[in-house]
Amino acid sequence: MLLSTIEVGKERPVGGSKKQPRERKPVLFMLAGFPDDHSVWTKLAAEFKTTFRVVVACLPDYDKRKPAKTAGHNLDEVLGAIIETVNAVTSADEKVTLVLHGWGCFFGYHYAGTRPEKVEAVVAFDSGLFPTRSKTSPKPKQKGKQTLTLKFSTGNLKNTAKRMLYQWVFAACFVLGNVLGTAMVSRAVIYPLWKFGAWVGYIHEPGEGWHMPECTPSKPIRTWMMYPYYYFWRDAFQGRQLAPPLPQCQVLFLWGTGKRVMAHDASFLHALDTSPWECAYAGVEGGHWFFIDQHRETVALMKQFFASLKDRAAECPPVWCG
Repeated sequence: MLLSTIEVGKERPVGGSKKQPRERKPVLFMLAGFPDDHSVWTKLAAEFKTTFRVVVACLPDYDKRKPAKTAGHNLDEVLGAIIETVNAVTSADEKVTLVLHGWGCFFGYHYAGTRPEKVEAVVAFDSGLFPTRSKTSPKPKQKGKQTLTLKFSTGNLKNTAKRMLYQWVFAACFVLGNVLGTAMVSRAVIYPLWKFGAWVGYIHEPGEGWHMPECTPSKPIRTWMMYPYYYFWRDAFQGRQLAPPLPQCQVLFLWGTGKRVMAHDASFLHALDTSPWECAYAGVEGGHWFFIDQHRETVALMKQFFASLKDRAAECPPVWCG
């Protein structure tokens, strides 16, 4: 299975031919999360299409009005689709810089851990689920192995409870939609869910109304799109280890500061601080889709990060220092 992708600005150069391929550029692979399709990347893609080959992608079926299967796609299927898609849009020796948002972060972290040789760097927006070494877990017996545990916001139980609550609600809506019918359940729950989303600060609610960011999914939001929540918590309750590994590359993490519920905590930022890959992070005014509402500030931070990648590559080619 391949993800639906769009290569931004793909066109034959003036005077070009098959014997005269375009100049090879570094690849930005942008992966959106729930409930977005490719349009969420419109502004950022336009800013970087001249210096990068920009490929935008969304989770399976998020670009469609009806899913390929009502049961959705489990975590392994989505990760497999990302692996196949990146292989399809790049050559064997070509790396990508991942730009991730929401659930795209979760799957992108796993992809970076599964295929580290294909990842140049990671830019992650708003979701910082991260592995940490458990204080009570035994030390690994094999050199190079890590004993990891999925850690949410330990030390901030209120934030953890809020995040688990809204994720469980989305998971329950997915189940109800499959049992009672997506259309009926969607009409009943979507508005209350987005009102809740406005309360936690993920979306804006100016005055009496509420709205999503400028770039909204071109397809209506339905409960079948909530499959990542269902399969994540199903697997978690079955005892599956879901923690993504530490990306073996430089990471830029940005988040919206205007939310009541954060998808990262101090331990995540500490992990970035202590990483040998010289990672960086910053808060940006806004909600979950801050990179749309505050795209100029976001672009400036990304360009600064990309410049640091070039400087580091010049200092220690062809592999990372650290």
